[in-house]
Amino acid sequence: MLQGYFDDSGTHCDSSVVVWGGVMGDTEWFTKLERDWLPLLQQPIPGKPPIKQFHLSHISNGWGEFEGYNQAERDRVIKLFRDAVIRSGVIPVSFSVCVEDWNKFASPICKELYKSPEQFAFMSCVMAAHRMSDISKAPVSLQFDAARLQDSRGDIVSGAMQYFENTLVSVGFNNCAALPGLQAADMVAYEAYIYSLQSLIGDEEPRPHFKRMLEGAADAHGFILRREEIERFSEFTEAMLSGDELVRRDIPAGFQNLFHHAISGDGV
Repeated sequence: MLQGYFDDSGTHCDSSVVVWGGVMGDTEWFTKLERDWLPLLQQPIPGKPPIKQFHLSHISNGWGEFEGYNQAERDRVIKLFRDAVIRSGVIPVSFSVCVEDWNKFASPICKELYKSPEQFAFMSCVMAAHRMSDISKAPVSLQFDAARLQDSRGDIVSGAMQYFENTLVSVGFNNCAALPGLQAADMVAYEAYIYSLQSLIGDEEPRPHFKRMLEGAADAHGFILRREEIERFSEFTEAMLSGDELVRRDIPAGFQNLFHHAISGDGV
């Protein structure tokens, strides 16, 4: 059995990049993740009270449950949770969309089908789970953060069901505080959001915690859609809808694997 957990980042109204990302892998890997994660929630570091959930944007900025943590303490807690992700073996994956480029260059058909850059990123996570299920020939169960896309997520998932050929066991929507897998997804989504913002201004140096996580997760994949990728995907979508048998049912050439670029310094 495979599992996937996904969360959003950059979905506030004035964000220049929107992201859905998370972690995927075998059930055994998530059992290992939970075994390491739950004790950290009870005692993030000595002298600090238990926390309800790990939330990367909150701890990075000293908000909420992490108010009063100094920089060294915040770094220590991020490292402990990051290392739990690495040890578990789960695979980070994310999809980022440049909002301005989507609005300018997505074809009318893409906009009609996917409605918004956020819905496209969400759908891409569903399809990434399909590809992993197809490769491994194993059923998959998916969990998404419940706070977003309440009006459309059911239709998106239903539309993707045709690709799973009866291997999609369940799809759930939950609060991040309830599931360690969703909290790990929050880590990936927020890091992908920050790195995507950096990439838009030519800053190719990932944050140290992010770089270390990717070094420990060789199969990680993070994609960003800018003008070139959006135009290619628009062509891909139109060809697919026209019944072109030569169209491959995967990500079109031209997508940038940000995660690979972050740790190797060269594009894909």
